[in-house]
Amino acid sequence: MGRHSVFGRLGCHVRQSDTSGLRSCDDPDARDAQVTAEPSVDPAFSHRLRTGVMAYLSTAEAADFTELALALAAPNNSLSSHLTRLETAGYIELRRGFLGRKPRTRVVLTVTGRAAWERYLGALG
Repeated sequence: MGRHSVFGRLGCHVRQSDTSGLRSCDDPDARDAQVTAEPSVDPAFSHRLRTGVMAYLSTAEAADFTELALALAAPNNSLSSHLTRLETAGYIELRRGFLGRKPRTRVVLTVTGRAAWERYLGALG
């Protein structure tokens, strides 16, 4: 359903508010009603790679960096950047270490991350 279709059913047109970013209807009966264009979404989930990471970890709990890069078909530098954003939000933990002499980064979903992911999925309906 498009964002304009809801207002079309009300028999009015959409007017963009200059200051609030909210949409409202010019119909006198609905003048005070304001509806946002999209539901409030956590900005940490505004990119497909971050949602991909969270979806992958929601079933796996933890994964190696290279495993995630292959599963999401993501370049290492891009994935690293998005993992940093999720780590800053507290949704994942990056555990760096070595496997023999090779560096290894393990990505682990946190309790906070799981709760945020479930809220996000609930908001999607």
